[in-house]
Amino acid sequence: MEGEMKEQIPILLIEDNPGDADLIRLLLADEDRAEFEIVWVSRLAAAFDRLKEQEFRLVMVDPGLPDSSGMDTIRKLRQAVCDLPIVVITDNNDEETGLAALREGAQDYLIKGRFPDDFLARVLCNALERNQVQKRLNESERFLRSTLDALTSHIAILDDKGMILLVNKAWQQFAAANHADPGKVMEGADYLAVCENIRDGETEAGARDFAAGIRSVMKGGSDFFEMEYPCHSPEEKRWFVGRVSPFCGEGDHRVVVAHENITLRKLAELENVKSLELLNETQRLSRVGGWKYDLVDGKIHWTDEVYRIYGLEKERYDPSDIPKDIDFYAPEDRKRIEEAFQRAVTEGRSYDLELRFHAADGRRLWVRTLGHAEWQDGKINRVSGNIMDVTESRHARDSLLESELRLQTILDAISDNIILLDSDLKIQWPNLAACKFAGLPREELIGRFCFEALQMGSGICADCPVEQAVRTGRMQMDTRTDSQGRTLSIKGCPVRDVAGKIIGVVEMSEDVSERLSLEEQLRQAQKMETIGLLAGGIAHDFNNILSAIIGYSELAQQRNLFDEVLSGYLANVLKAGHRAKNLVHRILAFSRQAETRYMPVKIGYIIKEILKMIRATLPATITIHQKIHGDGWVMGDPTQIHQVIMNLCINAHHAMRENGGDLGVSISVEDMAGETAGSSGLSAKPYLRVDITDTGVGMDETVLSRLFEPYFTTKIKGEGTGLGLSVAFGIMQSHGGMIRVESKIGKGSVFHLYFPKLDDPVSPAFVHEPESIPSGSERILVVDDEAALTDLMKRLLESLGYQVTAYNDPLAALRDFRNDPELYDLAIVDMTMPQMTGDILARELMNVRPGLPVMVCTGFSERMDKDKAKSSGIRAVLEKPFERKDLAGQVRHVLDSSLQAGACLAKD
Repeated sequence: MEGEMKEQIPILLIEDNPGDADLIRLLLADEDRAEFEIVWVSRLAAAFDRLKEQEFRLVMVDPGLPDSSGMDTIRKLRQAVCDLPIVVITDNNDEETGLAALREGAQDYLIKGRFPDDFLARVLCNALERNQVQKRLNESERFLRSTLDALTSHIAILDDKGMILLVNKAWQQFAAANHADPGKVMEGADYLAVCENIRDGETEAGARDFAAGIRSVMKGGSDFFEMEYPCHSPEEKRWFVGRVSPFCGEGDHRVVVAHENITLRKLAELENVKSLELLNETQRLSRVGGWKYDLVDGKIHWTDEVYRIYGLEKERYDPSDIPKDIDFYAPEDRKRIEEAFQRAVTEGRSYDLELRFHAADGRRLWVRTLGHAEWQDGKINRVSGNIMDVTESRHARDSLLESELRLQTILDAISDNIILLDSDLKIQWPNLAACKFAGLPREELIGRFCFEALQMGSGICADCPVEQAVRTGRMQMDTRTDSQGRTLSIKGCPVRDVAGKIIGVVEMSEDVSERLSLEEQLRQAQKMETIGLLAGGIAHDFNNILSAIIGYSELAQQRNLFDEVLSGYLANVLKAGHRAKNLVHRILAFSRQAETRYMPVKIGYIIKEILKMIRATLPATITIHQKIHGDGWVMGDPTQIHQVIMNLCINAHHAMRENGGDLGVSISVEDMAGETAGSSGLSAKPYLRVDITDTGVGMDETVLSRLFEPYFTTKIKGEGTGLGLSVAFGIMQSHGGMIRVESKIGKGSVFHLYFPKLDDPVSPAFVHEPESIPSGSERILVVDDEAALTDLMKRLLESLGYQVTAYNDPLAALRDFRNDPELYDLAIVDMTMPQMTGDILARELMNVRPGLPVMVCTGFSERMDKDKAKSSGIRAVLEKPFERKDLAGQVRHVLDSSLQAGACLAKD
């Protein structure tokens, strides 16, 4: 149309006749379809030079050139321009040369002086279009052939002698599984001879029939052969269907043999059989027919090609019956062609349609039909046009579309984000996962830049692996965090065309946030496990050291009766020893290696101890305010309560370390009423409430909602594990209480700890040491590998009146005990000794003298606790470090219990 830009089509014309070259230029000069840019050369050598200098869309050539002639010209040109369409121009009455050129790969041919003026442009346009369709067909064929090995049917291609040219993987696998002789069934074997020479009763006749069917198709006696046959193995019954069809192409006639396992269908007696899809013929010469309708005389004239498309003989059919001509179109398309033709005749409107067509010889075609009106003296006097058989290109487009739909279906089923981008990083197609990730439908993503649609950015992301893949031509990978805090593993893979040029990139990304979180949790769990192992080792050594410190201090305090200053010193040593003992217990509790010990606890004392401990570590900008009064007794594990309050005080410190502030700790009593208790999950009774407040940065709702999740932390890496508050939450629940949090950004935080308050006053027995320490005169065997501890134990027991024999070597102790097993009333053995552990030594001692009361002393051991001791016959477990009163009480209790048990046995 006027004003529209016509397509530029550069054409190389190789013609040694300048007059013919000028005529061709003239015929193409004012074409409406396109603007043909003709570059003329008169020699083939000059043509090759121009092809190196300039890109062309099409080549027109007269084979008879001064420096090359005949089909040699076409062959040389075909090698030089393998992907360009070639249109051959021959001399008058030289149709044989044109046909030969088509066989050599030319797209079309024209005979000089035998085509109308407007025919040349149509032929060139059609040649270009057919060339594009052919390229797509060739690409589709390569794709389809690449899937041959994916087919489950056993497929072989035979030559005209019955020799196997090619077999697919299914054929090879079936042959191998059935131990077939490769010389009979693989490439190079005479398949016809194998079928005809089978001598196996049940399959012999079927094999001969199948061989006959192959020969019939080979000789052209039939277009297709199919038969079902049994092929049973010793393990199972099997049936197959064999199909044979021609595989036409250049060279000798070949056939495709396909065997499909139909056992399931036969066994289930299914009625419908799916036919094996064979590769169809993908190449044929395109035919274009011209027609002209003269409105003056009402006559229609067809070229020979139109008759061929219609499947009619020229001598027996008059095309002037327009309704009859239209009847060859499929019923569903007739109305469209009727209306289009009528508008061309009455209004002069051109048409270009692709319609279904039923040829007279039974062929079902797709045709492209074009028509335009010709005017004279302001009236339409003629309508002319052409008709093209586009069945193959139509089928190729449909196959391509189906292939694209299958690929899209596969990609949409993948959970990773997959996006096809052009080389400018504009989205061409995203899969469903990518659409869900972006929160936009597919149609809104297509055409947008990836950084704009997915990252909400205004430019390419820094060090973007997708952009790097386009720039470097290599696959690139990276892991990064997007604007919404998601951690993504991103991969960019360049996409190239058949020439190797990068035309786009595939972006694949996966949200790995959860995986990384799980990996971090695993690392923290492993770290806690390591801490636990370390804590066990430290506890054992520390408790041995503390046993000596506390024990000898008590002995010194017992002997110092007059020096009050020294007594004070010793009291401080004992106090520090007890604090160290509690610290070891807290370490074991944190690493889950200490038993929970519930007892009446004065919680105010624990708070004061914690505040005294942390006061020296706080900066001068943080002030401590405490409001602690009343007895404040609760039933709980003092180590765990210490852990909870200490953790919250440390968190408060971290919240205020930049700007300082006030750390407040207070205790009050709150009586939970029924409704209030129910809403908080607590029972309706009095609770001791500990409030820990800070004036730090505070927390938002998002942080508050995840505050007690394991491994969740807002601290930087290395400052926190994310376990402190989750452990605190569990401890409060195990104590029958709860934690409640209030916080606002910039306003600080308040943690309320609710402990069930003891109803009755605490018995003095819980807080006061007994006035007298029990003693005795029995004989006691002490075994410990550390000399300082055996000496301490011996001195403590002798100070209580007992007779003590001490050994540092368990083997020596056992040897002497065997010599006189009745010498001792009680044995106290250390659990961890290098030559023999305490539980084994206790078992040996009791084997020598059944009924001997044995106590085990341990700093820390995973092999021994009270339950294990009881099941082993051990009377008591004395934990290091111990005080003199603890030792005295345990020893006296075991000895008295043993005496009572012996008295009962004697009485019985």
